[in-house]
Amino acid sequence: MQETTAHDLTQMLVPGIDGSEWHVFRTRSRREKKAAELFAQMGLAHYLPLRDKVTRTSGRRFTSKVPLFPGYVFGCCDGGRRLQAMRSGCFAQWLEVTDQEQFLRELRGIQLVTEHGADVQLYPQLQRGKWVQVVRGPLHGVVGRISRRSGRFRIVLELTALQAAVAMEVDMQDVEPVDVEPEW
Repeated sequence: MQETTAHDLTQMLVPGIDGSEWHVFRTRSRREKKAAELFAQMGLAHYLPLRDKVTRTSGRRFTSKVPLFPGYVFGCCDGGRRLQAMRSGCFAQWLEVTDQEQFLRELRGIQLVTEHGADVQLYPQLQRGKWVQVVRGPLHGVVGRISRRSGRFRIVLELTALQAAVAMEVDMQDVEPVDVEPEW
């Protein structure tokens, strides 16, 4: 599978044109990378966020790239291309995204976090917390909710289309509270 650069993603995570819209595609079991390859072959804008997974076997350490959202790939297409993709056997269903702008903002935030190689994990449950914005460092501008887990602070980035979130540790000196929920 060809590696996608940050510049390529910035160019891909844009609103669709000529009837194309972003959708959340649920893949069949363990077919996320194959689905992303299919979208690339079809010439469609898509995004499959990956994270590093470290395993140890017989004293050796192995690092592999696994989907951040297991079972999901995000793609931009019109109805005809969506039907063509669904017939490929890689997908089980698709979800409509009602607010395209918010969805793309959320994906860009997730892309920025994963691009910097931080220890990103799928956050099991979105907890209530204060909205914050990162004001310093490579994640400058990212907005999310602050959470505390095991004595460490994390910023939680939502992906409302999946009703899911990701979290990463942050230094509290690098964030400032946002008075109200951000208006997208």
